[in-house]
Amino acid sequence: MANNDSHLHDDEVASPDEQKELWKRAQKVRFAMVTTRGADGTLSSRPMTLQGVDDDGTMWFFTAANTQLGDEVRRDPSLNVAFANTADDFYLAAAGNGHFVDDREKIEALWGVLAAAWFDGPNDPNLWLLRVDPDRVDYWKSGAGKIIQMVAMVKAAMTNTRPGKSVGEHGSFEPRH
Repeated sequence: MANNDSHLHDDEVASPDEQKELWKRAQKVRFAMVTTRGADGTLSSRPMTLQGVDDDGTMWFFTAANTQLGDEVRRDPSLNVAFANTADDFYLAAAGNGHFVDDREKIEALWGVLAAAWFDGPNDPNLWLLRVDPDRVDYWKSGAGKIIQMVAMVKAAMTNTRPGKSVGEHGSFEPRH
């Protein structure tokens, strides 16, 4: 299968400072699609609200203790977390492992008023944390405005070439490595 991202400069590897900036951008998106594998092998995704990201890239989500997500992560901790901000041309996908954590101190630290729509306070026994430890993070971002991107794409189409870096860059990193 051909690589469709060849024009996105796959040689980018995020520095530690760039990684921090990427995590900040992901936190601004807040909503992620978390994908797990079911017992029959099918992939299952659901939107979840990112509660926080540690300096090492560990992501935290609130979840109910007894859910399909819980069953799937206990059976196979491999998962993917994807963020998309089309207005900002920012996309981030993190593949790693999920674990359920019952840490009331951490829950209290992450608690916000909107969580009360789903749970009866930070001491709700049904409230758990999903901790995601990413092994690999891929990101796509553009440093140029939409008009510049469009001009680059039109020029590339007209000259039968690939657009340059102005349409975006793809990079990756391995947190904690």
